[in-house]
Amino acid sequence: MFRILSSSSKRSSMNLMSLIYGRKSDSYFLIPLPIIPAWPETSALISKCASSGKTGAGGWSGNPRSSSLPWNGGMRSCEGKIDERDVKRLQELGALIRKEFGREIPSKTEKLPGKPPTQPVYRVNLARPLKDLKYVVLREEIARGQRVESFRITAEFASGGQYPLYQGTCIGNRRICPLQDPFALQNPLINDSDESLTGLLVQVTAARDEVFLKEIRVY
Repeated sequence: MFRILSSSSKRSSMNLMSLIYGRKSDSYFLIPLPIIPAWPETSALISKCASSGKTGAGGWSGNPRSSSLPWNGGMRSCEGKIDERDVKRLQELGALIRKEFGREIPSKTEKLPGKPPTQPVYRVNLARPLKDLKYVVLREEIARGQRVESFRITAEFASGGQYPLYQGTCIGNRRICPLQDPFALQNPLINDSDESLTGLLVQVTAARDEVFLKEIRVY
């Protein structure tokens, strides 16, 4: 999946985001581009920029020993232009992000009372019953620190039944959780049930201190 860039990387990645989204965005992803350092012209390009004393948009300086490239951030020319192969990959990534996360499912989250501060449980009530959920995006109040060490997400059905959809080890600033399909193993020829998901339970099972979740979104 994609990984969120830290806030310190946002400024240097704005030109990449304009390629992906066609506009400025509050969401920043680490770009899964080709392994550019393996390209034959890369070493020559770095030497050229270093000898000319120019600093490329990729982040290297005139001193080759201290040069650094952002992980999979894409090689630029000395003029700051992104290679056409990377432009194509960035546009593909943008299309994928819009396809997967372009429509948020309306929901309302409540924190269940009576739970320990380090093991809270959140119920996500869907606006209407659904049979198809793909992702849950979790965020901690990162200004208070990364505290969650493990959690799980469980589906709640209209019949009162439950089914585990995801289990993770940390959340941090943002965690994209691809959900397991609860109906994937059912034989469609003999399955005559009309089960629909009415909500989700997000349960923190271990944390190093009191947990503060910033948001829970469903896609």
